[in-house]
Amino acid sequence: MRMTASQCLLGCVAVRRTGLLFIGVLVCLAACDSGDWFAVEVAPAPSSVTESMSQVLVPTQINLYPVSTTQENPARLFVMVTGIGAALVNLPPTFDAGSAGITLNALNVFPETIVDAAGFRFPPGTSAITYQGITNTDRQATRMYGGAMGRTEFGNVGFATVSIGDAAGTLTARSMPVFLYYAVELSGMSEAASPQQQQVWFGVNDAMGPAEIEGYSVCQAEISGSTIAVSGGDSFAGPVLFDTGTPWMQFNVAPDVSFPSDVSQNTPVTVTTPSGFVYGFSAGPPGTSSPDSVDVQVGSAGDSIVGISYFTTNSFFIDYVAGTEGWR
Repeated sequence: MRMTASQCLLGCVAVRRTGLLFIGVLVCLAACDSGDWFAVEVAPAPSSVTESMSQVLVPTQINLYPVSTTQENPARLFVMVTGIGAALVNLPPTFDAGSAGITLNALNVFPETIVDAAGFRFPPGTSAITYQGITNTDRQATRMYGGAMGRTEFGNVGFATVSIGDAAGTLTARSMPVFLYYAVELSGMSEAASPQQQQVWFGVNDAMGPAEIEGYSVCQAEISGSTIAVSGGDSFAGPVLFDTGTPWMQFNVAPDVSFPSDVSQNTPVTVTTPSGFVYGFSAGPPGTSSPDSVDVQVGSAGDSIVGISYFTTNSFFIDYVAGTEGWR
């Protein structure tokens, strides 16, 4: 299939015999912009970052690196960012199918003369800084991950080409919005957290937001009308998000629905999409960070989430251009 660089397609996620995961990417990720990046109206990308991009005609294999749950951290999938603009970096963002856009720790990219934990230093009378091919604007914003108990990043919106991959395959996206953060707080607590310890994020989806922002498409990938059932006959229907960025399963149950508030360990669980695909698993220990544990949120209207465990055993395909998804 012949596709242009302005389109966005996430390819199949599967397990390789080496233990690494891989994604097949047919086009650049520049179109996967985020609807919640911008609390203010955003100006178009600077002309210096709207250069033409050659077409990508064949899939490019990009490795993902799975990390198991530890006492300190939950399970994650990481992808390597090797370049931003002309700057060579070695950053491992979390590969996240439940958010959109790339956030990077600016303290690892810019020198101290340009940014520190208090923010960017713009020369008087200027609204942008250019450093090694990265154009950073004075547009400030925040990104929140993990909900009310998560973390909030503080930074600025920039534009740059982004290179991802490793020796098995690399891909350089055209200039795209990149959120460059310099400070992190524990959400809702106004308590500082070290940016050096904060995971950077590589989001390839957005379940909320407008159709586009300043010409950048906002990707949508929730599956409405899915059915979640547990052994014993209890079930409910609603939107489901297949999310590499959530370390466990989360079921959001409307207040008028009968469903157990806890799913015991080893309980058979199925998730059925409208197309008839069925994903089944045995629930892990409740109240833990086990990838198969089920967190039931009674009275919640949000999307239910099939977390990282699915992606270590199954394949997932999203075509953001055609608006279709596939499972295996």
